[in-house]
Amino acid sequence: MKTVCLIALILGFLTLPLAAQLPAPSNVPSSSTTVNPPSAMGQGAATASASHQETVQLVTCIVQTLTMVLGFIFVVLQFRKYIAEITKTHDWNRRKSSQEACYEFLQSKVQDDWMAIHKSVIEDNVTYDQLDKAQQAAMLRVIYYFENLGISLKNNIVDVDIIWDYFGAVWPLCYESAKSLVARYRQIAKDDMVFEHFVKYAEEFEARNRQIDAKKRAAGSLPGKPKISG
Repeated sequence: MKTVCLIALILGFLTLPLAAQLPAPSNVPSSSTTVNPPSAMGQGAATASASHQETVQLVTCIVQTLTMVLGFIFVVLQFRKYIAEITKTHDWNRRKSSQEACYEFLQSKVQDDWMAIHKSVIEDNVTYDQLDKAQQAAMLRVIYYFENLGISLKNNIVDVDIIWDYFGAVWPLCYESAKSLVARYRQIAKDDMVFEHFVKYAEEFEARNRQIDAKKRAAGSLPGKPKISG
């Protein structure tokens, strides 16, 4: 389609000089011209010449109109391609940012903090108030990490599917253990927006975990995100 559009554009430009060279029709003779009675042969030649000029003008008009239409189509196709490239790049950047955010968790002190509390939180169902001081400090750092990650989720900087793949299980468990801490901080600040994003995505991930199709879970794996084409 793009090749057809380009050919039409070239033909349109080639017909412009042809249209400019066509003489303007004139039915009124000048005062300095001696008018002779037209012969039958002369009338036929004049009629054929006029018909030829009209045909050339008609073809030129058609080609130029076709050029404009196909040129417009070409511009639209290029614009759509440009938008698709931007969308693809944005999607790739979000996926890359998501992976980097998860690697940051795995390669930073937050990972050590989670390892310090995960047994109490996952196996023993211990709440924040029942943890020792060191574990409470570790949990608070984990909560701040999830809060910051939640802000990135809200603003579409990272991909929610990828983040859920990494933290869909531990994020809700962390919130369940830390509910008393969240309530205390909100009471102290007199602001129910404290840890808003930590709570929001903990609840969303918990709901998502419950909605997973049993057959997909039984299969041992859930489908990932589709490949980025191109």
